[in-house]
Amino acid sequence: MIEASKLKVSFREGPMKNTIILFLCISLFPLASMARIYKWTDENGKVHFGDSIPVKYKKDSEKVDVRVNVVSTPKVKKKPESSSYLYPSGDMYLKPPAYKPFKNSGKKRPARKRASSSCASQWAAYKRSKRCYSRCSINVNRGGMPSGQNIAGCKCRNVVMPSCDRS
Repeated sequence: MIEASKLKVSFREGPMKNTIILFLCISLFPLASMARIYKWTDENGKVHFGDSIPVKYKKDSEKVDVRVNVVSTPKVKKKPESSSYLYPSGDMYLKPPAYKPFKNSGKKRPARKRASSSCASQWAAYKRSKRCYSRCSINVNRGGMPSGQNIAGCKCRNVVMPSCDRS
């Protein structure tokens, strides 16, 4: 036998709750759009708008006609029948530009310059640059805290660290 407590169906559970909520939302939604709007003026001359009128302003109120905000479809201009929108050649689309093929004049390219110096001389130049920057750098203090180095007055040559091995 089935117990009576198991046969109870609760409103708070199941698809029935969702159906009732959906029905209420759909049926109450049009009421908001059908609300009437009234306009009245108080003793100070201030104009008020609302959906209900205070009793003492009922005789001086008027109903305001409000249009529903409907978005219209965009108007598309028709293409002109003449060919004025075409390019001078009569084509509707641009043609790709004509490129001249590369002509080899028979001259050889100049050979690339070899590395201007050996690895040892590159490292020597790098060390000179580093020494120069370290000599002319001055610590800049702002508010008692070091905030960097002022190397604007240096006439040092900036040399990138060589990628070759030190030999």
